[in-house]
Order: sequence, then C-alpha cells, then structure tokens
Amino acid sequence: MKQLLRERWRLVAMGGALGALLLLGLLLQLLSPRTTGVAGDWSAKAVDGPVVAGRAVVSDDHTALDLRSGKTVTLGSVRGGVAYVADDRLVIASPGQVDSAGLDATTRWTWRAAAGETASPVAAGGGSTVVLACPRKGPCRLVGLDPRGNESWSSKGVERRDPLPAGPLPRVDATSAGGGVLVTDPASGRAALQPGRSFVALPDGPVVTEVVQDGKCVVAAYASADPAWTRVLPSCPAAETPRLSADPTDPAVVTVTWPSTTARLDLATGRPASPTPRSSGTVVARGDGLTATTSRKSLHTNPFRWGRQVTMLQLVDDRSGNVRAQVVSDHSLALLHLDGSSVVVRDGDEVIRYLL
Repeated sequence: MKQLLRERWRLVAMGGALGALLLLGLLLQLLSPRTTGVAGDWSAKAVDGPVVAGRAVVSDDHTALDLRSGKTVTLGSVRGGVAYVADDRLVIASPGQVDSAGLDATTRWTWRAAAGETASPVAAGGGSTVVLACPRKGPCRLVGLDPRGNESWSSKGVERRDPLPAGPLPRVDATSAGGGVLVTDPASGRAALQPGRSFVALPDGPVVTEVVQDGKCVVAAYASADPAWTRVLPSCPAAETPRLSADPTDPAVVTVTWPSTTARLDLATGRPASPTPRSSGTVVARGDGLTATTSRKSLHTNPFRWGRQVTMLQLVDDRSGNVRAQVVSDHSLALLHLDGSSVVVRDGDEVIRYLL
C-alpha cells in the first residue's frame, strides 16, 4: 500500500512539474514580441527598386508598386529612359518622348516632342506636367501638358538646363532669374518672379525660397505661381546664405540651416515644427505625429526559439511617447510609407500595408 501511494505521489509530482513547465512555456510565449495595434489591408509581391517620394517603389524595368493601393503599373513597352514619380503618376522621359501612367492604373498617355527636340519633365502637379523641350542648338521651350497629355500652353526662349535625375518631381518649376526665383505653374503656365536668394525644389512637394528683406529672413513655399505661405523668422544670421533641405525621414518639415543655427518649419503651414522627440532604436521615419523606429531583438522569452533574432518596427506617438503599434518579423523589415492611418513595410518578398 505504501509503495502504491509513493508511486501515485510521484506521478502527481511529475504531472505537476510538467504542467508548470507548460505554463512557463505559455507565459514566455505570451511575453515574446508580436505584431500589435495594426490590421492587414493588402499585400503584394515586392518590387526591387528604390522608394520614390514615399509614394511608389520603382524598378529598372519601369514597374511601379503604388504604396497606397497595392496596385502595380508598368510601362514595359518604353525602352530605356529616366523614371520619375510625381502627382500620383509614373513618368518616363526618353529621347523626344514623355510617357505617363497613373499609379492607380486608370490613366495613360504619351507625348512626343517636335523632331530634333529632347524632352525632360521638370515639374508635375494637379494632373499637369511641365516638360523642357530643347533643340540641338539654341534656346528651349517649356511645354505644359494637361491630364490627357495634350499641350495646353507653351513658352519660348527658355534657358537650357540639365535634365533632373531619376526620382521625384516638384509640384512647380523654378529657376533663378533676375535676382529672384521664376516660378511656373504646371496647369496654367503662369510664371511669376518671386523674391528669393536661394531655393529648393522638394520631392513631390513645393518649391521653398529664402530671402533677406529689411534685415529679416523670409521663407516662402510655392505649390503654384503664388506663395502657399510666407514666414518671417524671428532671428537669423541675415548675412549668411542658408541651406534649405528636407530630411528623408521627416518629409513634412523643411529645414533652414545656417553655420550657427537651424530653423525647422512645417511644410504645410510654415509654422515652427514640433521639436524632434527622443527615441530608442533607429529612427527611420516621422510623420503625422508618429515616429517609426526599428530594432533587432533576441528571443530569450521563447524556449523553442531561444536566441533567435527578430526585427521590430515600432510606431511611437510623439505627444504621449507611448507605442501605438508594432510590427514584428523574422525577416528584415523595411519601412516604405508612413502616415497617420497606415504603415507599409517590406517583409521578406512581400510588401504589406497595415491599417493603424
């Protein structure tokens, strides 16, 4: 009888130990980092190529993956040429020809320059495109193309300039002229000479100028021939010419940098931008009150994957400092797009859009 009781107690003890191990394993599994705070919207096969203007991934064969809809458009019939993304479109410039396809795959047109002319797009906005058409010798002309690719306006006697590199296009055309900046609206063709000591044409965004007036530094942004906003800075080294730029990780902010000081302005309003919050991990993007960071984590909470590393992308609310959402993967995660309602990542061979 005593032997039987000892055996039963031994079985009970073994069962209790096994239950404790299972409970510990379950607890450790629950403590492992996991994807939270998001819901899948769509997924698509990844396209090899750079992200252009935070809007699309463009490959060498003129295939573009729209990071909002997940649709893929291609201009495979166009051989060679330089690819641009602007105004929700893929634009290809080849000798004497410009092709355009909407990233939502709903529009497509081709425009051909006059015989002997080269054609290079310089701006796109509101469905319209500005093309610099140049003969072999002599001055060039600016041509405005409407949303169907038809010529809507033209101006002659334009100075020749180098084509823009592949990538995004600004929303308006701008050149230095007459001691200022000549800004041309793509839709109407209206050109206005605006005050400006220097300027920067931002990717798929406005042209931003700076100038000294009455001893004060004035910054303005143009999405048409007229300023969208003008900001007089409270203090600045007026004798020094600053550098205007946009941080790729924070495209909603324009930075004015002098050797001795820096001003950060909200690109939509011109108001002083909010201070950059401190973040743990590597900051890969900021926008709409969110900061995205990536880090690698070793799994020491999962006994079945002990020591294995995962990539964790966290979206931190700038006001509260709390993690709003996170995406965890065994693969290397690449952030492709971030806004206030969604995040798009490349996870291995897939591109996935999550809704926040």
